[in-house]
Amino acid sequence: MTYFGLDLLPIKLNGKVEWRLGEFGGLDTAIEGFALLYHDRRVDLRVKAMLQDKYGPLRFSSGLFFNAIKGLKKTNPDPEEALSYLRKHHLNELLGEFETMKTEHFPFGDEIYLGQSDKVVANMAFYDVNGPSVNPLLAQLIARDKSKQLFMYQEHENTVNNIPGEIYGAIDSNLNVVLGKTGKVIIKDACSSKCKGIEIISEEELIARSKKWTQTADELLCSYYEFGGPKHRIMQPFHDCSIGKEMYASVRSVVCNGKFVDAYSRVSSNPLVGLSNGSDVAILDSKLKEKLGELSEHIVSETLRLVSIMEARYAA
Repeated sequence: MTYFGLDLLPIKLNGKVEWRLGEFGGLDTAIEGFALLYHDRRVDLRVKAMLQDKYGPLRFSSGLFFNAIKGLKKTNPDPEEALSYLRKHHLNELLGEFETMKTEHFPFGDEIYLGQSDKVVANMAFYDVNGPSVNPLLAQLIARDKSKQLFMYQEHENTVNNIPGEIYGAIDSNLNVVLGKTGKVIIKDACSSKCKGIEIISEEELIARSKKWTQTADELLCSYYEFGGPKHRIMQPFHDCSIGKEMYASVRSVVCNGKFVDAYSRVSSNPLVGLSNGSDVAILDSKLKEKLGELSEHIVSETLRLVSIMEARYAA
């Protein structure tokens, strides 16, 4: 059982358009664009049916149960006791946040996860789940961190045809990976979404900045993961994905249980295409949708294969 969302980009190379993987997303992939396109929740309901047909009701974990564990100082409190604690200790805003997240981002997870090991969980919090999760935990972790995606894909010769990149700010990053491609570089927060923390600069500006870098990639990642330091960032060649004069596009595709569900196009006069930047939604040509559906299934299948290799490595 899996649920992933992909951003696919039309890149012009040698006069032809090639579709590349821009980003690989997990459970927090927003699919509200389908509701704007169709004026209903058909895609949400289809995904929910695909997941629940075999596995039954799903619960959603946003980390609330972890708050109860800390407060009650019990490893596995009774679900009702946990929920009572959350409400009693002024955590209603978190309960409200759960309702908002469930409504906006998830076509499944009608109940909060409170330690029920007999239920499958739509897991956003890696530290409070006993039972099975919708996505393999390592796959979900990688889906939420663009730097981990880059490392994994590049280590295995980029079999998903994504856009290569490096850790921004690291003295041991290979600038040749991002220079000499388009004249511009895009810098992103590795763990952010909705176009947050994005910066586009010239290659000359990147070279000038790189002369002031003092930390290695490992040091930057350790600072973030181990000590709560600044978010680490990635850098990639910037492709403007133009489809006409001052118009740009990208595609959001959804794959559930390894099967392509649907896709739509996002179109904007802003080179940073995304609904959060005011992009419009558009229906894809049926032949293009079929082509991108096959590509999406391949990307998910190959990504899960690479994740399984990493899991075996960690287990050893």
